[in-house]
Amino acid sequence: RVPVELVFDHLIGGRFTDTLDMLMPLGMIISFNALSGMPDEELFSAMRKRAAKSLAVRCFSWHCYDDNLQKRKEIIEAVVEQFAQGGLNPPLYKRLALTDARLAHEILDRREVRGKIILKP
Repeated sequence: RVPVELVFDHLIGGRFTDTLDMLMPLGMIISFNALSGMPDEELFSAMRKRAAKSLAVRCFSWHCYDDNLQKRKEIIEAVVEQFAQGGLNPPLYKRLALTDARLAHEILDRREVRGKIILKP
């Protein structure tokens, strides 16, 4: 697999520290949930093992903008505009029928995805 600069992870889970191996030097994981629980391996120790790559993990929450709703609005509008203009276009990993939504979640849980999964009605 080709290392990536940025990973968005909403699962975390027992194997989270394996995600560090997906990153290129100076890469970052942005965690915005922990739907599958905490990692089995202690994160700081796992990062120290890979210190030569200078990796980063950021735990993000929209609540950091609770006192600045205007800034939150500006960010959302900028991201939507980037998608609309084609500036943010993750590669297609898999196209599935909407009836295969469960399979899509299983694929996400197995951490197989590099890009996006599209569910078609």
